Amino acid sequence: MKKVIFLLTGAAILMSFCFIGFSPERAAPAQDNTREGEIKIYSSPELIDLASGWATQYSAKNMQNVQVLALGSEDAGSIKVTKDNIILASDCDNHELCKNAPWKMVIGRDPVAPVISASNPYIELIGQSGFSPDECAGILAAGKPLTWGQILENGSAEEIEVYIEDKPSVLSILSSFAGIEENGLAANRINGRDELNALFASNPEAIAFISLSELLSPDKEELAAGLALIPMDINSNGKIDSFENIYGTSQAFLRGVWIGKYPRALVNNLYLLSEAQPSDESQVAFINFLALNGREMLAGSHFVSPVNAELQSILARLHKAEKPEELMVVGNNGLAFGILLGVILLALLIPVIVGRIRNRPSRTIKNGQLKENNVLTPDILKKPGGIMFDRSHTWTFMEKDGNVRVGIDDFLQHIIGPVTRITLLNPGDKVKKGEKIIILSNKGKQVSIKSPVTGIIVDSNPALKSDPAIINTAPYSEGWIYVIEPANWQAETQIM
Repeated sequence: MKKVIFLLTGAAILMSFCFIGFSPERAAPAQDNTREGEIKIYSSPELIDLASGWATQYSAKNMQNVQVLALGSEDAGSIKVTKDNIILASDCDNHELCKNAPWKMVIGRDPVAPVISASNPYIELIGQSGFSPDECAGILAAGKPLTWGQILENGSAEEIEVYIEDKPSVLSILSSFAGIEENGLAANRINGRDELNALFASNPEAIAFISLSELLSPDKEELAAGLALIPMDINSNGKIDSFENIYGTSQAFLRGVWIGKYPRALVNNLYLLSEAQPSDESQVAFINFLALNGREMLAGSHFVSPVNAELQSILARLHKAEKPEELMVVGNNGLAFGILLGVILLALLIPVIVGRIRNRPSRTIKNGQLKENNVLTPDILKKPGGIMFDRSHTWTFMEKDGNVRVGIDDFLQHIIGPVTRITLLNPGDKVKKGEKIIILSNKGKQVSIKSPVTGIIVDSNPALKSDPAIINTAPYSEGWIYVIEPANWQAETQIM
């Protein structure tokens, strides 16, 4: 055991030397200046400048040409998505193309958000109750204006004055969200941040619907001073619950958008599209470059880069997690310190971990063991806190990176009995809530388990292949089944 501790501690120290000099440039794959061939990317006219800028930047650093072709409006329905080309398009510019593409990867997004002045006299009450989606739609619709009293139930008869950013993508999104024609939107029009600031200076009680890219500070990390986002009361219960509180910072908001805590109809996503997940080395290298090095140009094109956790998830799927050292998307500041601190903590925890391993009983199921423990009583069933249960007898737990860990509950494993074989789906597979995602076998008898969420499988538990019995012995820990990137987490968890 002393040898094990020594080896683990030595490994931790070695890690500190390997990572102290880490920087974002080292996170990207080493550039290959001898690549041959040409990368072809189609772009909608609205995004042609962005695509061309990326192509020029990439070609300057790599001995490889990137050809950018305009996806004209007449080609929007006829262009064929193949494995030999990549298409750059957004929801607003090419909705059907984005919706139906066999493979798509979010490379940027621009949510439309309701915003108020930080000097709004109702800001505290707005922060507590928020606006429901229906209330936002009602505010946008033509007709008799709503009052603050109708929204906040504070007795105020003051009408809410509403403004909309006069940008095609914003008008299209709000029209679709409210279910009315663009010319039926009741709000006045403004153009960009300067007019927004002037508006709030003269009328701090006003509301504006504007793209997030116009609201951020110059470093694109936080909201500009003097502005506040209106929280969205997703479940329309008249208050902002803890799970809806994603509006403290722009990064928290973007993470909430990613994991489904903000109305999807208010988000314009920017995608890379293809016939299948790119496997060509040149295409993968180019996409990796866009994710890690294309953020500055993205900001200049009125899109916001996904949060780091989402980028890591995207790149992990692209690379199939074969080279995790290439998937880190972090800033320089504090990185070495953070890693060094983690290594120190690891070294301190090693004796504890080893002690637990030494004292932990074996996971091997002995003959008769499950029969003795399989009597269903309230005492035998385990139900840890902090996780959500679905009617399919599965559990879900949202990790810090926004992905969801999935397993079966203790009741189901008692009903099934000793699991002898497991059939799993593969990472990258898309799943829908209610679809079969796993087959458990017990001496020839099979039970199919349905998915509690919709999304993409990021990872499956490799330990289940060699030791399926851990589903019985540790259904809520070592016996987890999948990690899934949720597509509609907020809506689906409301009915669990």
